[in-house]
Amino acid sequence: MATFAVIYAYGVPESELAKSRVEHRDYLANLPELVVAGPWDAGRGALIVVRAESAGQVEALVAADPFVRDGFVGEHQVHEWSPILGPQAENLTS
Repeated sequence: MATFAVIYAYGVPESELAKSRVEHRDYLANLPELVVAGPWDAGRGALIVVRAESAGQVEALVAADPFVRDGFVGEHQVHEWSPILGPQAENLTS
Protein backbone atom coordinates (compact mmCIF):
# COMPACT_ATOMS: atom_id res chain seq x y z
CA MET A 1 0.00 0.00 0.00
CA ALA A 2 1.26 3.48 -0.86
CA THR A 3 0.69 6.95 0.55
CA PHE A 4 -0.77 9.64 -1.70
CA ALA A 5 -1.09 13.40 -1.30
CA VAL A 6 -4.16 14.82 -3.03
CA ILE A 7 -4.19 18.56 -3.61
CA TYR A 8 -7.44 20.39 -4.34
CA ALA A 9 -7.73 23.90 -5.77
CA TYR A 10 -11.29 25.09 -5.35
CA GLY A 11 -12.90 26.75 -8.34
CA VAL A 12 -15.82 28.40 -6.55
CA PRO A 13 -16.28 30.91 -3.73
CA GLU A 14 -16.62 29.89 -0.09
CA SER A 15 -20.39 30.41 -0.23
CA GLU A 16 -20.66 27.58 -2.79
CA LEU A 17 -18.41 25.24 -0.79
CA ALA A 18 -20.68 25.66 2.22
CA LYS A 19 -23.53 24.01 0.29
CA SER A 20 -21.80 20.60 0.30
CA ARG A 21 -19.26 20.93 3.13
CA VAL A 22 -21.06 18.63 5.59
CA GLU A 23 -21.51 15.92 2.95
CA HIS A 24 -17.89 16.37 1.77
CA ARG A 25 -16.51 16.05 5.31
CA ASP A 26 -18.72 13.06 6.09
CA TYR A 27 -17.51 11.39 2.91
CA LEU A 28 -13.85 11.91 3.80
CA ALA A 29 -14.34 10.98 7.47
CA ASN A 30 -15.78 7.61 6.45
CA LEU A 31 -13.02 6.69 3.99
CA PRO A 32 -10.93 3.85 5.42
CA GLU A 33 -8.09 5.10 3.21
CA LEU A 34 -8.00 8.55 4.83
CA VAL A 35 -4.93 9.51 6.87
CA VAL A 36 -5.55 13.24 7.32
CA ALA A 37 -7.30 16.09 5.49
CA GLY A 38 -7.89 19.79 5.81
CA PRO A 39 -8.19 23.12 4.03
CA TRP A 40 -5.34 25.48 3.35
CA ASP A 41 -4.60 28.89 1.90
CA ALA A 42 -7.60 30.61 3.51
CA GLY A 43 -9.94 27.90 2.27
CA ARG A 44 -8.97 28.12 -1.41
CA GLY A 45 -7.80 24.53 -1.48
CA ALA A 46 -7.10 21.43 0.57
CA LEU A 47 -4.62 18.67 1.21
CA ILE A 48 -5.88 15.11 1.63
CA VAL A 49 -3.52 12.26 2.49
CA VAL A 50 -4.68 8.71 1.83
CA ARG A 51 -3.26 5.18 1.79
CA ALA A 52 -4.23 3.22 -1.31
CA GLU A 53 -3.09 0.51 -3.68
CA SER A 54 -2.78 2.78 -6.73
CA ALA A 55 -3.22 6.26 -8.14
CA GLY A 56 -6.24 4.88 -10.00
CA GLN A 57 -7.88 3.95 -6.71
CA VAL A 58 -7.21 7.46 -5.41
CA GLU A 59 -8.70 9.01 -8.56
CA ALA A 60 -11.86 6.95 -7.97
CA LEU A 61 -12.05 8.22 -4.38
CA VAL A 62 -11.61 11.79 -5.61
CA ALA A 63 -14.31 11.37 -8.27
CA ALA A 64 -16.81 10.26 -5.59
CA ASP A 65 -16.10 13.26 -3.32
CA PRO A 66 -19.19 15.52 -3.16
CA PHE A 67 -17.01 18.61 -3.72
CA VAL A 68 -15.73 17.09 -6.98
CA ARG A 69 -19.14 15.72 -7.96
CA ASP A 70 -20.72 19.14 -7.48
CA GLY A 71 -18.01 20.87 -9.55
CA PHE A 72 -16.44 22.80 -6.68
CA VAL A 73 -12.89 21.53 -7.28
CA GLY A 74 -11.39 23.48 -10.16
CA GLU A 75 -8.43 21.13 -10.37
CA HIS A 76 -6.79 18.42 -8.35
CA GLN A 77 -3.45 16.64 -8.28
CA VAL A 78 -2.60 13.16 -7.00
CA HIS A 79 1.00 12.49 -6.00
CA GLU A 80 2.44 9.29 -4.60
CA TRP A 81 4.30 10.47 -1.51
CA SER A 82 7.18 8.86 0.39
CA PRO A 83 7.31 10.24 3.93
CA ILE A 84 10.75 9.56 5.38
CA LEU A 85 11.03 11.87 8.39
CA GLY A 86 8.83 12.61 11.37
CA PRO A 87 7.14 10.62 14.10
CA GLN A 88 4.47 9.16 11.77
CA ALA A 89 6.73 8.42 8.77
CA GLU A 90 7.16 4.74 9.58
CA ASN A 91 3.36 4.34 9.74
CA LEU A 92 2.97 5.75 6.22
CA THR A 93 5.43 3.61 4.30
CA SER A 94 4.64 0.40 2.49
